[in-house]
Amino acid sequence: MSSGRGWIRIREGLKSVIVGILLSGLVISSVVDDQGAFLLTVLAGWVLLPLVVGFRDLLDAGLIFMMVAVGVTVAVGFARLLVQAQ
Repeated sequence: MSSGRGWIRIREGLKSVIVGILLSGLVISSVVDDQGAFLLTVLAGWVLLPLVVGFRDLLDAGLIFMMVAVGVTVAVGFARLLVQAQ
């Protein structure tokens, strides 16, 4: 394996770690009901997305990221309603 291929694998792995941390931050901040942390996670996502996907695919990735953020918010809100109903 050449050193160029190794660097590409490390870079792709780092991108996956960044996306995983952002998604975990969204879920955790939603579950503990911390709007400030949720906002900071969304802002960090928009700052880091150009590094992860590049400028060419930034709007597509941003749309998906925001849809996931809304989905997490709706799912956690729905779960809270179910827990309160019991």
